[in-house]
Amino acid sequence: MKESSSETNAGKGSIHSPGRRRFFKQLLIGGAGLGLAYVDGVLIEPNDVDITYHNYISDKVISPFRIVHLSDLHLDKGKSLEGRTPSLVKRLQPDLLLMTGDYINNFKPTKSEIDYLDRFSSKISAKNGKYASFGNWDIEGKDRMFRNSDVIPLKNEIKSVNIGYNNINIAGLNYESASNLDNLLGDMDSSGLNILLHHTPDLIEDVAKKDIVDLYLAGHTHGGQVRIPFYGALVCFSKFGKKYESGRYEVENTTLYVNRGLGECGEFPKIRLFCKPEITVFDVYPNSIS
Repeated sequence: MKESSSETNAGKGSIHSPGRRRFFKQLLIGGAGLGLAYVDGVLIEPNDVDITYHNYISDKVISPFRIVHLSDLHLDKGKSLEGRTPSLVKRLQPDLLLMTGDYINNFKPTKSEIDYLDRFSSKISAKNGKYASFGNWDIEGKDRMFRNSDVIPLKNEIKSVNIGYNNINIAGLNYESASNLDNLLGDMDSSGLNILLHHTPDLIEDVAKKDIVDLYLAGHTHGGQVRIPFYGALVCFSKFGKKYESGRYEVENTTLYVNRGLGECGEFPKIRLFCKPEITVFDVYPNSIS
């Protein structure tokens, strides 16, 4: 007689075993989480703009005015946010519109894409002018941009504008022209409110040491595009890493603002997760004693 065995196959690889059931449950939960992340990151957040408001107080200002800052448009035809942005900005009633580069999702933009940028920027209104510096995506196309719109391109140059009794100097430094920083800032008048438009925050510590720029506006990092709660950007394309990934920073006597941008970079998945596109508003006030 053969000996009988008390062993059975129950629990050995059976789909009904607790371990296997737990595995499939975790798989389903993980799949659902990825699905929700996709819906939020691809379909919802890229089209849900965040308008952030900041007060800026200066001894160089006599009367209040408003700046709206846009960056990293990365224009792609047909995105709903691009259709809504001019009306969003119009409601904000800016005195100045300042833009800090990366306007088209193509390193070598076509005439059609340039024309689209001009139409888009012409729809955005600002009472006392619109000014733009240029980013790394604009190097080959910048000389053709804004020819048929009322945006004033600043290519390593300074323009002065008067708003009420305020004298404001706006400097635009091309992304690829960081070595021209000393020459550009050397032409700034310290008696006015001095604003620097440069695509990346990477010059902030050099700028702050010179004690001439009051407000430095930048973009480039996109805030990481994908962020994790309590940690922030997973990847941040800056020589400082995450130090100036997005938002407002006070560096000596210079205020730096790093805008998260309106668009998504064309080289990577066009996704935003916990990192909404941004329009930044600065309400500038005199430092008066009541």
